[in-house]
Amino acid sequence: MEALNNILNRVSARNLKDPHPSVDEMQSIYKAALRAPDHAWLRPSSFIEVKGTGISRLSKIFEEYADTVEDLKEEIKEKYKMAPFRAPMIIILVNTYKEHPKVPEIEQKLSTAAAAQNILLSLNAIGYAGIWRTGILVGMGLLMAGAVTCHLKTRGVPLSRATPASLMLVMCVVVFYLG
Repeated sequence: MEALNNILNRVSARNLKDPHPSVDEMQSIYKAALRAPDHAWLRPSSFIEVKGTGISRLSKIFEEYADTVEDLKEEIKEKYKMAPFRAPMIIILVNTYKEHPKVPEIEQKLSTAAAAQNILLSLNAIGYAGIWRTGILVGMGLLMAGAVTCHLKTRGVPLSRATPASLMLVMCVVVFYLG
């Protein structure tokens, strides 16, 4: 009954502030995320945490990318430049398609979407709020990901040390604002 109440009472929160979840809490949350349905155990989902100086770096990436989008109004560019500052922590979910004869790409994307839901429910269960965000920049070309994202994750390169050019390939699927 407790799990059902968690689902029934979770809402998206717009006003997010510190504290954000601890490293230990996030480890548990990621474990829960990876319990999402995953046909053939392909593990198409990975996660990038953005916090601290990474928030400014992500803002710069959004700004640089927005400058490449034709006919994007200045007020929209400014909105997306400021978007990362609306929360103390952002989790970028990455879906990396893995060729498989029985698991189509859409099913792998849905697995990452289910991981996103598990993250939101897990956060709610331990007293944090979150919101699922995508936005115009994700849909206009920052949705590329793939091997670059996996290398950033597995090599442990923090967002604060990665280059804007390499991170231009990282944004994808969904962005969470936590608080």
